[in-house]
Amino acid sequence: EIEKAFKYAKDNDLVLMLDEADSFIGDRKHLGMILGSEINTLLTQIEKFEGILILTTNQIGHLDPALERRLALIVEFKNPSLEERVAIWKRLIPKKMPLAKDVSPETLAEDKLTGGFIKNVLLHAARLAAIEGSKSVKKEHFDVAILRAKESQQQRWRCPHKSTAQSRLAL
Repeated sequence: EIEKAFKYAKDNDLVLMLDEADSFIGDRKHLGMILGSEINTLLTQIEKFEGILILTTNQIGHLDPALERRLALIVEFKNPSLEERVAIWKRLIPKKMPLAKDVSPETLAEDKLTGGFIKNVLLHAARLAAIEGSKSVKKEHFDVAILRAKESQQQRWRCPHKSTAQSRLAL
């Protein structure tokens, strides 16, 4: 199927995008022979592909080292600044979401989260409020959701088999 996807993209002049590339092209040292073989096939197709391929990941330290030589460009997106986080919160909070008086995009943005984690926190806090039967989403709901997101974020960035320099790169 991998070969078919690349052939179809080439034949139809399409851009291919692999979101969460680390789940497809993980370091083969930590995988069995069958998955390692699939990654070999994917790496070969990437190398032969003459079109545009976009890979995204927030865990570059988990990617197979052989991938880097097959890439023409690596772009790192920095974590959002405070102002950018405020804008993300404002954009993601539904206008009809009942927020408690002590909750605002400005206070929520104080925690250094990326857009994906902000979205997850928002959904998790809303679920907590719904489960509790609360008429508004309170600061305590966000606090629990933010703590969970930060724990998840710390686990994601731990990569014991890569150097710090390698782990800082991002696609």
